[in-house]
Amino acid sequence: MVFIDKVHNITKVMDHGGMVLLPTDASWCIAGDARNKIVLKHILNLKQGLSDFPVTLMVNSMDMFKLYFPRLHPRIETLLSFLERPLTLVIPVENSLIPNHLKQLYPSIAVRLSHDLFCNTIIDMIGGPLLISVARNSMRFPRSFAEISTAIIEKMDYVCKHRFNQSGFYPEVVARYNELGDLEFLRE
Repeated sequence: MVFIDKVHNITKVMDHGGMVLLPTDASWCIAGDARNKIVLKHILNLKQGLSDFPVTLMVNSMDMFKLYFPRLHPRIETLLSFLERPLTLVIPVENSLIPNHLKQLYPSIAVRLSHDLFCNTIIDMIGGPLLISVARNSMRFPRSFAEISTAIIEKMDYVCKHRFNQSGFYPEVVARYNELGDLEFLRE
């Protein structure tokens, strides 16, 4: 597949702890290499308390999901393998193999299995998950690139042109499994 942006340029920025503004399967997001502590610091500085879960770990396969969450509940794997709509699951970090700087953030982390070829290609090339956060600095969800604040755009090391003119992004569904094993929707 040919993308407007050279994926190599994006991964080069991420390899140095840089921040990229890119479209995902659900929204325009601030993104970086999840394994880099600097990326987490940048995102938290930009988000400043806008959400209980200001960051999401984005993986590109069930194999990568299980690499970081080896004790994945079978119901989660089944749900993710059949769902085509973007779904973010809030999962306890205890017993996970995510980087320590993310484990120390909260007792749970939001994780999304990407269905987006562009994001999946970037994840493949950096060799690990992305740390993403919706590109907003208010409670309003941007439905297109045009709705993203200039203040956020100016703080990015790279702004993707891929799907630049596309609109109609909607927040993904967010859910978690409670102690009883029931799926609880936090955002539909």
